[in-house]
Amino acid sequence: MKKRLKHPNATKRPTKLQRNIHSLLRELWYTLTGYTHFGNYYGTPDHIHFGKGVAIAANVVIVSANPDLGDVWARKEPEDVYIGDYCYVGSGSIILPGVHLGQHTVVAANSVVRDSVPQGYCVIAGNPARVIKTLEPCNCGEYYYGYKKEKGLR
Repeated sequence: MKKRLKHPNATKRPTKLQRNIHSLLRELWYTLTGYTHFGNYYGTPDHIHFGKGVAIAANVVIVSANPDLGDVWARKEPEDVYIGDYCYVGSGSIILPGVHLGQHTVVAANSVVRDSVPQGYCVIAGNPARVIKTLEPCNCGEYYYGYKKEKGLR
C-alpha cells in the first residue's frame, strides 16, 4: 500500500479550542446582528430597524422609500421599517415602507408585506401578505442557531 503524500498547502483541522472560539464569536455576531443571507437589498439603512435574533433568508428586499409618482426621479420621505425580535423573513419577500412587524412574526417566502402586523406571534403570507396562522406565545422562545435558549443560561 502506497503512503499518501500530503500537499504542502493543506491546512490542518481546527482544534477544539479554535472551534469553541469560532462558535462563541458566531453566537455574539448573531446575537448582535441577527442572521442574514447574501443577495438582499436594504433601502436607506438609517430607516430600517432590526430586533435581536432576526433571521433573513436570501433575496429579501426591504424598501424604506418609494419614488414620487409626480416626479419619478424624486423620492418620497423615507418611512421607518421595524422588524421585531426573533422574526423570520422568507426568501424572496418584499417589505414595503412603513411596515412594523411584531416579535416572532414569520414572513413566508415570496410574500409582499405592505401592512403592519404589530401584535406579532403569527405567520403571514401572500401578495399582499395576510395573517394565515397565529402562534402561541408560550411556544415561542428565544433561539440562537436553532437551539432554544434555556432560562438562566447565557
